[in-house]
Amino acid sequence: MKRSLWVLFGLALVVAAACGGTKVINEQKTIIYGGNTINATNVVHIGSKIVASLPDGATNDLTQADEAAVEELLAAHKSLNVSTVLTFDSQSLTYEARTISTVKELKKMRDNLAKAVKKIQKFMKGSSKQLKL
Repeated sequence: MKRSLWVLFGLALVVAAACGGTKVINEQKTIIYGGNTINATNVVHIGSKIVASLPDGATNDLTQADEAAVEELLAAHKSLNVSTVLTFDSQSLTYEARTISTVKELKKMRDNLAKAVKKIQKFMKGSSKQLKL
């Protein structure tokens, strides 16, 4: 009788442990690109910018620059080192960096950046936990 009580008690402990287990759910959203990881869980503002580094060390924001302004810079400098940057509140991630010599190359970089922003916005609205750009 005692033995069957101990067996019954043991089974009750096993069942109680299985039913009362705590599940840990990871709700963090991460964006991975080029070896960099951004924790986007609490990000409020996602933005982008395009910056040209001039030979004299100055930088020029090309985010809203029209074609004529870019052609003027290219005429003055022959080529520009351009970076497209994704911003996540106070964090930033260089998405693409290259030297351009035509407006067409800048347009391609803008298109690539716009596609990345759309992917990020879709990711942030969805249930996925990780985005690899």
